[in-house]
This record gives sequence, C-alpha cells and structure tokens, in this order.
Amino acid sequence: MKKSSNPSCITGAMRSCFTLIELLVVIAIIAILAAMLMPALQMARAKAQAISCASNIGQFAKVIMQYASDHGDWVPPKKDGPRISTCAHSFWAGNLVKQETTPAGYFAPYVHAYTTRSISDFGLITSSGTYMKFACPAQTPLTQGTSKYTLGTNNETIKDMVGVFLPKLKYPSRNFLLMDSKSSYIDLSWKSTASEADNCPWPIHSDGCNIMMLDGHVEYRKMAAIPDIYNYNARNEKSFWEYGPSY
Repeated sequence: MKKSSNPSCITGAMRSCFTLIELLVVIAIIAILAAMLMPALQMARAKAQAISCASNIGQFAKVIMQYASDHGDWVPPKKDGPRISTCAHSFWAGNLVKQETTPAGYFAPYVHAYTTRSISDFGLITSSGTYMKFACPAQTPLTQGTSKYTLGTNNETIKDMVGVFLPKLKYPSRNFLLMDSKSSYIDLSWKSTASEADNCPWPIHSDGCNIMMLDGHVEYRKMAAIPDIYNYNARNEKSFWEYGPSY
C-alpha cells in the first residue's frame, strides 16, 4: 500500500500529541488541585483519629463502669501499693496475674488484655511503636525508641491506694477521670510546676482533648475550656478536678 503524502494527514497526526508546554501546564494544574485537597484530607484524617480516640475512651469507660458495678461502686486507685514493684494491682496494667515485679491489672479480666511475661499497659504506645488497647491513634512516641502513655488519670481524684466511691459524688458528670495526656496521670499544678509539665492535658485533637467523666460519658473540650490551678475556683469548676461529697 502506498503511503499517503497528503499534508493534512501529517498535520493531524502531529496535532494529536501534547507539546512540552501543554504537558507542564497539566502537571501544574494537578499539583495545584492536590495542594488544595491536602488540607481537607488532613482534616478528615484528624477527625477520624479523634473519633477513634473517643471510641477507645468510651470502651474503656464501659470497662471501668462494669468494674465499679462488680465492686460496690468503687473505681480503683492508680495502684494498691507505694511502688509498682510491691503492689499487686495497677490501674493501667494489662496482666491478669502478677508477674514477678509487675502488678496485675484491675480491668484486665474485662478486656482480656494480658501478657505472659511482662506488663501490658492500656493507653500506651510501646518503644517498638505498638499501640496497646485504648491508645490514642493520633499520638506518636515523642522520642524514637521510647514508650509513652496517651491517656492520663486525674491525679486529684485517682491516687495511689485511693479509689473513688461513686455514690459519694454529687455531680459525677462534672468530675473527669481520664483524658488525652503525655503521661499516665494529670496533675492540677501542671501549669505552675515545671516538674509536672508532662503530666498535663495533651491537645492532640484540634487544640482539644477527649475526656471521660465519672458518670461514664466522653466529651470533647478545647484546651481553653479545661480549668487549671489558676482559674478552676473562679470558674466554679472545682468539681472538674476534685473528688468530694459536695461536688
């Protein structure tokens, strides 16, 4: 067959190809669209992590309330001895039975979380990057190779060897038990004492925290809405931190 020498055919074939400039324009448009979509995707991811975190805390809240129901309406203390090495039970421990120098967990039978040799902590990201039960998915270890808690208990309410008798509370929906944190407990003096700087609310979710109250419900608060040592009396939110019969 003879090849066509019609110039119009050659011109049509050439026009079906992209020029370099046209290709660069297309790439630039795609890059601009990706840049516009990225913040929305990041916001959606952060929202999903916040929802997952609230769900984790909600599950843990059910476990705590079940424990209290089975133990005369008592929420257990952080631990039942002065040291981890001497106490038999711990708030955060995941072992069903005491392992050598590590305590058993109060809640372990309710969530079937245990290890055969060493302690398995609820709310912890391990040094190997493993997220234990109830750990916040939005948090990461602060230093590579180190473990960290993602939830902390209220140190003004849950102390060593001092639990909470729920019927004693007048407003349990106002008294928090645990929230997003960088430590296993949160201290009221975190804003005023340098040594307590890590024992504080951790605004990991859009400058806010997920919080479990002593009636079992979970709520979200912006950091500015969390009372601290300087303003909790003036804001009439003493009940947020402290555990007593009048509040």
